[in-house]
Amino acid sequence: MEDAGLLALDGGKYISGREAERERLEDYEFCRDLVSEFARESARRTGEAMGDIRDRYEMIVAEFLAARYVQSDGKHYSLGSGLLSYYETHGKLKEFLKELGTWIELYVLRCISREPIYHWNLNGSEAARAVETLRRHAVSEGLMTALGVEYVKDRRTLMRFLEAVFKRWREIDQPNSLWRVRLIAQQHLGKPKVVAQYVENTGVVSKCTNKRHFESLRAKIKQYCSRGSEKRFGKTPKGAVTESAWRSLKLSPRPCCMSRQ
Repeated sequence: MEDAGLLALDGGKYISGREAERERLEDYEFCRDLVSEFARESARRTGEAMGDIRDRYEMIVAEFLAARYVQSDGKHYSLGSGLLSYYETHGKLKEFLKELGTWIELYVLRCISREPIYHWNLNGSEAARAVETLRRHAVSEGLMTALGVEYVKDRRTLMRFLEAVFKRWREIDQPNSLWRVRLIAQQHLGKPKVVAQYVENTGVVSKCTNKRHFESLRAKIKQYCSRGSEKRFGKTPKGAVTESAWRSLKLSPRPCCMSRQ
């Protein structure tokens, strides 16, 4: 199997090195290492089963990344990308987290007080109902429920988790993002030179000023495309390459999955 460029996973399943790398990149965007880390921490603080907390944290991330919103040009984008301008700097993130905490708390108080919670189809989708708005974006009932429950049980860990998630997405969206280049290298079927031209022409990386710079970019992409590359973006949680519920969501189509508004 090694000659065929396949990697063995638990259960006897074989996938290609390219597919394995794509899944590691997706694991990084979906913050599965952060989900496990903060769910474990919250379980120690609250005594609740870690699996239940992890499920809610996974729901929070998946809902932020679900591309249910439509731009004027018809392209879809996610709530996480639509809010990017509010956490793109350290100062903005700090203020946004304060606003987010107050916003979640008010929703929880409305639920406790049994005030009417109005529901509507999120952007015409029959699969998701909205119950709130955040910065003019409709927010799904699933996201509000997960945020509300975790805010009541362990708001400190929840807010630290959200801070870590937003910082990661901010890093991913930066110009010359290594993550974006690696993902395109796995998705593009062209040779390294063609991929290098593509990432340069689309603005994923800065324009190469001379031939030596371009050759350096091509060499890096060739390395990223090699099936033997094992460089990762942090630890991958156990079971991260298995099928998960989030795959049923319509994901954002940009190279790094969080299309800009």
